[in-house]
Amino acid sequence: MTDLAAIALAEWLTREIPQRAAKDNNGAWTEAVFESLKEFALEKGWKIFPEVKCYQGEYHCDFMLFEHGYGCRLACESQWQTHRSDVGELKWAFDKLRGVKADVKLFVFEGTDSWQDDIREYIEGYAQLDPVETFVFMRWNEKSWKRYLWKPQVRGIQNVGFSPFQF
Repeated sequence: MTDLAAIALAEWLTREIPQRAAKDNNGAWTEAVFESLKEFALEKGWKIFPEVKCYQGEYHCDFMLFEHGYGCRLACESQWQTHRSDVGELKWAFDKLRGVKADVKLFVFEGTDSWQDDIREYIEGYAQLDPVETFVFMRWNEKSWKRYLWKPQVRGIQNVGFSPFQF
């Protein structure tokens, strides 16, 4: 999946997720992310795991999209209502994306304005970053989305800068 395709997917998700979230709670928003990614995977001929329903057990990340004969195209963590918990919960959710191989690592979350500093600090010391992966961050802030993209420039430890994008 190219960076441009990842950006286009994020743009589509910004419209789909709020429309599908029937209630303002963690479960409804996670279900909306799942249903949106399931539709996207179907269009691509990929499989989503878990296949049936979210909260039925996850494989490392909340959702993973696999292409037969290729591997994991997209790994997704969906973290909601972090404003009601501590920053450790956001880092814990993001940590699962660090430890999986995927073209695109999608982090869909609700969080405070300090999220960039928290996540930057968390990944700058990580030695297993690779330029073939792209991180897409979709932050929900009660009524609107902020979207960011980051791609490692080299393998290993490096400085992190998040680039906002919009259409």
